[in-house]
Amino acid sequence: MHPEVRQAEPEVCSTYGMALEPNEAIAVEESPELADMTRRFRVSAALVLCPYS
Repeated sequence: MHPEVRQAEPEVCSTYGMALEPNEAIAVEESPELADMTRRFRVSAALVLCPYS
């Protein structure tokens, strides 16, 4: 958590005792469940909001 503490392995910050976070973003695979729920949300929002516009 401290910007000056850098370690190669995932360890605990020596200054604050908190878990260190990775410096780089971790690639996350596309979730089919998330894609399905996003599609359902968009369709539902369109159906609810269309009569009011």
